[in-house]
Amino acid sequence: MVRPLRIEYAGALYHVTSRGNAGNKILSDEEDRKKARELGKAQKGASPYKAIVSVLMLREGWDVPEVGVILLLRKFSSKVYGQQVIGRGLRRVRSKGIAPDEPQICAVVDHPKLEHQWLWDIFGSRVRTNVQIDEVFDESEDMPEPPLKQVIVRPDNIIDIPQPHDTSAPEDFFDVGQIEAPPEPVEHYKEVLDSFEYDFLAVEITKVELTGVLSKQLGGNGWKEVHSAPDLPKDDLDVAITLSDDQLRCVIKEQLIQMSEDLAIAAGYAASFKGVVYGALLEHVKAKFLGTSLGLAGRPDLELTRKMLPQVMAKVQGHPGLVAGIIEYGNQ
Repeated sequence: MVRPLRIEYAGALYHVTSRGNAGNKILSDEEDRKKARELGKAQKGASPYKAIVSVLMLREGWDVPEVGVILLLRKFSSKVYGQQVIGRGLRRVRSKGIAPDEPQICAVVDHPKLEHQWLWDIFGSRVRTNVQIDEVFDESEDMPEPPLKQVIVRPDNIIDIPQPHDTSAPEDFFDVGQIEAPPEPVEHYKEVLDSFEYDFLAVEITKVELTGVLSKQLGGNGWKEVHSAPDLPKDDLDVAITLSDDQLRCVIKEQLIQMSEDLAIAAGYAASFKGVVYGALLEHVKAKFLGTSLGLAGRPDLELTRKMLPQVMAKVQGHPGLVAGIIEYGNQ
């Protein structure tokens, strides 16, 4: 005897017809997906359900291909969700007793006021209008012709597709060897900076001129010819640019800021730590080259500091853990 069962499920009403005996049960929201999976597994059990009428269940967590009718009672607010709902009713049922070529129908009941024409255009659906409640739906009325069965006519044209090459990486492909641990931060970084010594003898190339041209024959007697230097065209851009004292101070400051950022990143820290490194480098160049603050230094000291900045960069980079020490202990 078929016994009707009524289940109130998370605020939605389900009418389930079961061949077993069951009583009323109220489910909580936490049991939502669990119960949905149990109903799907019951189809393969000893007491399968004959029919299940569900509300708001054609979503993630409800995997039952045997969907025969979808009744739309509200407008889809999301086009993606609308396609998901209809798509769950279009999956073929594959089980014993159902031939692979047997027609399978999912009827969707819709209303024009819901304005779902965009959905039927996507699926290329056939729409029956003016359907009344007491009309009997003929499942075979609008069925399309089954597709032609594909057969091999010229088996001699069949080609073998070569097997793909093994592109898997060898076991040691990603073995980068033993990674050295970063150096320990130098706690007494100020003493290290004070110990740096610099070479104040530097050669600066300010201009290049041609004094003569020597040409030599590659073969034969190997004669040589000496020509006077050609007159090079005057370049309007080849003019010495003299910076004012304030401009020179800005150049030194910008170079120190860029050095600080590069040093922090190279040491494995974020660029935002450049302020701590900049403070330490500024104090260092004040003590070594300026003798006073950057704003009060004279022209000779400013020019010297600008020329010595590459040496400062090289020495700080060459001492492992120095930048990390500045960042870790600079604010203490």
